[in-house]
Amino acid sequence: MLGAFLGAGCEAIGLSARGSTAETRTEPGARRGGMTLYERFQDADPAVRVAAAIEAGQTKDPRALPYLVDRLTDSEPEVRLAAGVALRKATGEASDLRYHAPPEQREQAAARWRQRLKARRAGRAGGRSEEAGL
Repeated sequence: MLGAFLGAGCEAIGLSARGSTAETRTEPGARRGGMTLYERFQDADPAVRVAAAIEAGQTKDPRALPYLVDRLTDSEPEVRLAAGVALRKATGEASDLRYHAPPEQREQAAARWRQRLKARRAGRAGGRSEEAGL
């Protein structure tokens, strides 16, 4: 199952954020099952965290990027993988994260992503367009 993620992304294996009991919404951060997208990133159920990552990648919600970066160090490999795919979709930037890497390497990759996001925010504040990816 995880191999299909690597080859073609979340949609290829039928995973989507549409599996919840609440109606699917397209606005970023929408409530589903009584929780916002950002709250679902912290859910105890890895499937909920995977769905949140997929939704964030589909909506390209810039407010979700720090949550995706945090999920790069998740205890569950499928959550890490979904977060990496979602970051690539949301930003257009490839990640050097290997979801199966040792924890210290995953933490280093997340730190690099945090620096990227910080640089993007600084660039946007300096007059860059919202079209620049954040």
